[in-house]
Amino acid sequence: MIDAWSILLIIAVLAILGLEAYTYFADRTTLSGYVVQFTQDWPLLPFVVGLIIGALASHFWWPWCSPACQ
Repeated sequence: MIDAWSILLIIAVLAILGLEAYTYFADRTTLSGYVVQFTQDWPLLPFVVGLIIGALASHFWWPWCSPACQ
């Protein structure tokens, strides 16, 4: 199952890189340009993204011991 998640992660990274290359060479809005424009319309975006990433980090890497290991 780890291989499936690794492949999915690689595909996602390649898709983002492909979209970035397309938008760069087609003279369209890149991801960073979109984030800047979106942040101008909704200034809370960086804080909401930070909250989501912090929640995911604590979910994945918080030390936890199930009742079976006690």
